This record gives sequence, structure tokens and C-alpha cells, in this order.
Amino acid sequence: MGFLRPTPEQAATLAAALVAIEPRMDNADRYVGRAVDQCDYVRKGEITGPALVASTKERFGGGSIPDLTDAQAAQILDAVVTTFCH
Repeated sequence: MGFLRPTPEQAATLAAALVAIEPRMDNADRYVGRAVDQCDYVRKGEITGPALVASTKERFGGGSIPDLTDAQAAQILDAVVTTFCH
């Protein structure tokens, strides 16, 4: 299947959405890269629902964002799916 990658325009839209969700996600390269990895999870369909949100929280949280909420993780997942992962 391979990894689906956003176009430059989609990456810019996604980066802006991520910063709107959590201002500390200001390293576009890092977080768009994580979005590509998360999109692969979505496309494989091996995990869904709450487990997919938990996976998103784990992938995007930690480090400088140890307090990422489940609600933010759900918003991130939605942003990934709506910007390029469809």
C-alpha cells in the first residue's frame, strides 16, 4: 500500500490545523511526518475508534506535549483524515 503523503498545500493546511489544535505543534516537518505515519494506520484499518484516537495521542503527545488530551487527539486525527488521508 505504501505511505500516502500530503501535497505541499495539504501539508501547509495540516500544519496550520495542528497549531490551531495545540500551539506547541509548531514544528511542521515533525508533526506532518507523524501525520503521514498515522495516516498509514488509518488506511490499514487495523485499529479504529477509541484505539485509533489513543494511537494518535501516543504518536503526537509526549516530549514537549505530555498533556495532550483525548479531545485534541481526536481533532488531530480528524485533521489528518480531512486534509490528505482519504
